Amino acid sequence: MGKVAARAQRIPESSVDGLRRIAEVLDDLLSRPEQWAANPDVQHAVTRLARTDLPLSVETYLNLPWWFAAERGANCEPSAANRLSRPDQW
Repeated sequence: MGKVAARAQRIPESSVDGLRRIAEVLDDLLSRPEQWAANPDVQHAVTRLARTDLPLSVETYLNLPWWFAAERGANCEPSAANRLSRPDQW
């Protein structure tokens, strides 16, 4: 969340709040590994999501050129910023 907080102006505010909530849930899950130690597949999936997939996705978005994130595509697709701010519509 440190990188997100430092560059929060690049992300819609509602998405920053959503990322904070996700981080809190994942922190809680990762703080209790004994709870899902019996299922290594779940342990792997949660650990990968928290440590690789989610951070990589957010960092990739933050590394987009500003003009790419702000523009609409030639075929009228919503911008990356619009998709991130309203994920329930995609």
